[in-house]
Amino acid sequence: MQYRGSGRLAQALGPMTRICVGPLPQSPEFHPRELGWVQLREGSPMRAQLTAFPIGIGILGLLYFAWVTWAPAAVILPDSVLGRLGALFCVIVVHELLHAVAHPGLGLSSDTCLGFWPKQATCYAHYVGAMPRNRLIVVLLLPLLLISLAPLLLSIALSMPIPYGAFVSPANGLLACVDVLGVGLLAVQVPPSAVVRNQGWVTWWHGA
Repeated sequence: MQYRGSGRLAQALGPMTRICVGPLPQSPEFHPRELGWVQLREGSPMRAQLTAFPIGIGILGLLYFAWVTWAPAAVILPDSVLGRLGALFCVIVVHELLHAVAHPGLGLSSDTCLGFWPKQATCYAHYVGAMPRNRLIVVLLLPLLLISLAPLLLSIALSMPIPYGAFVSPANGLLACVDVLGVGLLAVQVPPSAVVRNQGWVTWWHGA
């Protein structure tokens, strides 16, 4: 199902941003094989999540170690389960909005879809149009850079505690595991000058 933003939500997301429930949307007019596009070898959504999970655990561990080692005064964690769940929910929302902001048109075009896929228990910010490979890498890495690394570096540089920083930063690192896996697949399989486009979950690239 797809919805147009309306009311206050439309004002926040832009008049053309789509809200989706279900799998990543597809473009019926895009026929990649007929047009000579090459499919990225990435596996199914479940396989990608299982492959990426150890990466996420490693990122989580490294980030928490960095907070404890170099910014111990900033290690202020939520003091309740409700607080942790609330912080995690905010991280998920901001994480996906940052993906969307990095899309062409700042995520305000009809090619951007913010959604939830119940079967995979995952939220997403999906772009149905084409973009340069390097632009997609920026899209994938932006939440990790701004939510996980920037607060850590700021806290270390300024010796300034950031409330919940040592929780939010590693938690977002775990959530970014599929993004990091995607960056690796793009870097290995797709030439830097190529253009990429998604058809649902499947990623295609063209050019060299």
